[in-house]
Amino acid sequence: MNQTTLVLIIGAAVLLFVASFYLWRRKPPEPPLK
Repeated sequence: MNQTTLVLIIGAAVLLFVASFYLWRRKPPEPPLK
């Protein structure tokens, strides 16, 4: 695996993590199910 592919994979993973965290913070917390 060359360095460019590794950088692209890491970049995509970071973007997915930031996007999911941003959506999770925007969405109101759901009440716990009992």
